[in-house]
Amino acid sequence: MLKPRIITGIIFGVIVLAAIYGGEISSILLFGLVVLFSSFELARMLRRNVQTPIMMFTMVMGFLPFILSMFYPAKGTLLIVAIIVSCCIMIGLASMMIMNRGASLLEKLSPLTSLLYLGIPFYLLRVVLLKPPFQWELILCMILLIWSSDTFAYIVGSLIGKNKLYYKVSPGKTWEGFLGAGILTILVAVGLKFIFGEFPLLFYIFLGFTVWLLGGIGDLFESYLKRHFQIKDSGTFLPGHGGFLDRFDSFIFVLPFVCLLMIFFEVL
Repeated sequence: MLKPRIITGIIFGVIVLAAIYGGEISSILLFGLVVLFSSFELARMLRRNVQTPIMMFTMVMGFLPFILSMFYPAKGTLLIVAIIVSCCIMIGLASMMIMNRGASLLEKLSPLTSLLYLGIPFYLLRVVLLKPPFQWELILCMILLIWSSDTFAYIVGSLIGKNKLYYKVSPGKTWEGFLGAGILTILVAVGLKFIFGEFPLLFYIFLGFTVWLLGGIGDLFESYLKRHFQIKDSGTFLPGHGGFLDRFDSFIFVLPFVCLLMIFFEVL
């Protein structure tokens, strides 16, 4: 699987970077497809591959907010409240994972799960980052930092990893890889400041820390769902990489907190 994984990774990476660099329209199309396929994969996971009306409703609740954001974008206080609520929801989902309970409830309330886990974060992506002024540099930095964190965690973990991070959810991850990825990802974030330089240095440092910590939790949360539902990958669309949800789990979890970071640094 190594060869198709590398080939798919390169092709998919080029498409993602080209779409983001291409502008607002190409980015909207890219992330529209991402949320559409991710919603389908999540609905199929939560409803155990059963083609029922509730599965379709679960899927719709995942991608509909992204569509509605084009016509009803939240602004001002309402947007700030939505960002804070979404952050609290993600913390709640992470708590479920840590306590190893709640997956059955997420399954029973699958439409609500899809709305909270996918719908709201992608709504925020559209109204905060994919609107004039289009924040393509920030989105690109998020993607690059997520890729960096994943790569560093794998390399450091392979070299010196001994202590398992969360064996029940993801047996391959280690504390050494996790912490090593944190240090190196923050260094990459500092380097991005000198490449883009749009925001203060402290913003990039916090961005690197946020992507590393919350992105790692997002990856673990999706692994927690897959382990509960006894599936290896969320989909098969990307050979060697699984599905869209597998590739964007960290990005989804990070989104609300990056928006919150923008509020703190008054760049929203």
